Amino acid sequence: MATKKQSIRIANTDITMGDIFKIVPKPDLDAPSGFIQHGTSKLLVRGIKEIRSISFDERTRMWNTGFDTEDDCNKSLKREEKSALISLYNKIIKEPYEKKYKEDANNVNDDFWGGFSIDIFTNREFDTKNEKDMFELYHVLKQGYVCEEREKDATLQRSAMYCIKNIKKQQTQTEQKQEDKLEAMVTFSTLLGSVGDKKNEDDTLYTVLEWMNISNIRGADKETLKKTVLKRFEDEKSGNDNIKRFLEAFKMTKDKNSKDEMDLFSMLTKLNHAKKLEYRQKQYFLDGERLGNHLKEAAKIAATDSKIKDMVSQAYRNTIK
Repeated sequence: MATKKQSIRIANTDITMGDIFKIVPKPDLDAPSGFIQHGTSKLLVRGIKEIRSISFDERTRMWNTGFDTEDDCNKSLKREEKSALISLYNKIIKEPYEKKYKEDANNVNDDFWGGFSIDIFTNREFDTKNEKDMFELYHVLKQGYVCEEREKDATLQRSAMYCIKNIKKQQTQTEQKQEDKLEAMVTFSTLLGSVGDKKNEDDTLYTVLEWMNISNIRGADKETLKKTVLKRFEDEKSGNDNIKRFLEAFKMTKDKNSKDEMDLFSMLTKLNHAKKLEYRQKQYFLDGERLGNHLKEAAKIAATDSKIKDMVSQAYRNTIK
């Protein structure tokens, strides 16, 4: 059985031991022209770097390392988790570093901290399996020199001049997107093959696409369907979302209740296009019967209300005569 890897949160970043993190530019809309286009507040020239150290607290006469409960950088930690978290910082970050490099990183050791510094530059990587990298990654996060790309904490957002990215997580997400796309393409190809087959006629593909709000698609030929779907799958901005929606919709067709809801949605969509539904006060009505605020809500209600379901089905049959 595989051993679960140790994880820890530093500032607002979750660290799983064994992962690799990389410093990336931080977007800055107030930066000079040229910086904004590159999504950065720093020069991207190779060799440009910052050298940062740890602050010294004159009041307590201690270095602000974060390895002690009284350290200033630990003020934001919740009281109920502070002791346990700081104990973990010491156990998996400070002590392994001290043991490997024969150093004393006590927060009153002026000899060590007075000469300690970290090089920060774009594309620098921190391998958390390496004691020195983990030690320095901890401090660039703890001191607020870097933050997550979509950091919501205003203090961290202001203090950080760079962002940090989990390379392994990014690779995993990329691999998942590729797998999803392959699955969607295979599924689409299979469903497309049944279109127009009179012996094995199956309208599942039309049902899926209508659920994705692709209108006026039912009855389209294979070439039109192929162009429509592939265009959405390949879209630079929304392609991945479209693929996920396609797979989720297809999965719904495998469940009887969900498929029933999707079929009712298709009926309601056609009734709406045929102007058989009334829309007033931001609600849909059929023959005076309230259906819902939007057609998918109406389909969900109809799927569980036999009276409304019969009304929708009858109106649909009357409309497509």
